Amino acid sequence: MKNGFDVTGFMKWLEDNFNGFENSFLRGVVENLIEYGFKHERTSKDQFCYWLSDMLPEVEFWDVAAFIADESLTGWGLEQKRMRLDHMA
Repeated sequence: MKNGFDVTGFMKWLEDNFNGFENSFLRGVVENLIEYGFKHERTSKDQFCYWLSDMLPEVEFWDVAAFIADESLTGWGLEQKRMRLDHMA
């Protein structure tokens, strides 16, 4: 986990669930969004998850929350993370 977000795990999840992630351009764009968002869109707890899920079509808050450190989430965000991890298992 880099800086509180499991980029590798998230990218693998995207690859497993969406077509096109063999394309290096698409992977690069998503990695750049993650890097930018983690620097500029973490003004409060849950904010990064909201922002990234808004930027990526068909990705929901809980999808992002599953890969972020607990300390970056509110109580509601932690609940969403646990539900998503249970659903993924």
